[in-house]
Amino acid sequence: MIIPLIRFNLGEGQEENAIVTSSGQFVIAWDFAKVKKGQISQYEIKKYEDHVVQDSFKFGDDKQIVSFSCRGGHLVFLPSYSL
Repeated sequence: MIIPLIRFNLGEGQEENAIVTSSGQFVIAWDFAKVKKGQISQYEIKKYEDHVVQDSFKFGDDKQIVSFSCRGGHLVFLPSYSL
């Protein structure tokens, strides 16, 4: 079983309040406060046409997620989305 990396939103003076990861064509995000309360089944999921190779929060922003795929050996920015 492959366990994907998870990322927390980070920025100057920010507390972690969101988590993001990707698997295949999907980017999945959780509200960290809900996860800490055991509510792990509440999440948002976004499907892309391409296989996602990298995802992260925009620096200093806990709502904007940026994702990338690989096409023809080049890293391609996928349309971002907001939580």
